[in-house]
Amino acid sequence: MKPISTAGFLVPVFFAFGYWGVPKLTHLFFHSARYQNFFPYIVYPSILVNGMILWWLGRYLNTRIIRTYIDTRTGKEKAIYPYHHFIFLQIQYWAILMLVGIAAFETWPSAKSWLIRWIL
Repeated sequence: MKPISTAGFLVPVFFAFGYWGVPKLTHLFFHSARYQNFFPYIVYPSILVNGMILWWLGRYLNTRIIRTYIDTRTGKEKAIYPYHHFIFLQIQYWAILMLVGIAAFETWPSAKSWLIRWIL
């Protein structure tokens, strides 16, 4: 049994910061009137960097050994690793889904219009 860990909240935090936070900060600091024209050029690199950070952070958090013990039946040493997850998927795999999802959502206009129609 894997121990329950609570670092999964970082996935939506990283996504929100990359998709909404970085462009808003860019607009705040540079006061560009053509902000909407440069939106994709700001979002894609920020999502890419956030995805790489999330991948590294997830790998680091999920590979640390919490505790080791000797199995009484086999006599071998075993390790217990943490399981940092968000909706049943480990943190580092959300980085891949985040990158693929943003690429699909922003490059295919039909996907964006389909999602808007589905929500409304």
